[in-house]
Amino acid sequence: MTTDAPQWVRVTLRMTRSALMSLAWFWAICLIAATVVTIVLAWRLGEPPFSIMSTVRYGGIWYPFSVGLILVTATINVHVAAGQTRRSFVIGSLLSGALAGLLSGVIMTVLLPLEAEVYLAQGWPHLTTSAAAIPEPWGTSLLLHCAIFVTGSVSGVLVGLTYYRWSAWATLALPLTVLAPVIASGMDGRSLTIAAIWAASAVTAVAAYVLARTIPIRKPLEMS
Repeated sequence: MTTDAPQWVRVTLRMTRSALMSLAWFWAICLIAATVVTIVLAWRLGEPPFSIMSTVRYGGIWYPFSVGLILVTATINVHVAAGQTRRSFVIGSLLSGALAGLLSGVIMTVLLPLEAEVYLAQGWPHLTTSAAAIPEPWGTSLLLHCAIFVTGSVSGVLVGLTYYRWSAWATLALPLTVLAPVIASGMDGRSLTIAAIWAASAVTAVAAYVLARTIPIRKPLEMS
């Protein structure tokens, strides 16, 4: 990518590289942990009582959420001090998080059927927790998991911005700023609920963009 590219494109690419590195570590740890837990449960109980991989969706929501929150509060000062705009920062944060969420959705959609095949080969029932139902059609599963993981990322950016802007007072806004990932945590695969998650993510992203455009940059002493 040349320096002639728009600033927001350069920022997005830089943030995306970091997001993908973090994502690789996340999924590597999840795969190792899920494998170990499955083996231990099979050894102790005879069979896993439910799909271990289906529970990863919760980590897939709240880990990107925390990354987005930390990214905003820790780096927006440096970004603007380096002569770059708030607009490029928030666009890069949202797009890199969304791209990572989409990739996580693809990975989850692939891993769940693979886990089901392993369970079937061992004669184990492939059950899910009540709040983590696996929709059968792969297209529905893909849309659901992409929506779930994207909403965690964009909500983390919004929450980070509100805490950067209003400090502890932003806690009062948490019922609104974290509403989307909280709802997504318990959604199933019905078309209406998938559309609701995507809509909530879009509203959250717009709110983050609007807030970031005019957010005052705080001095280091003001952030303590």
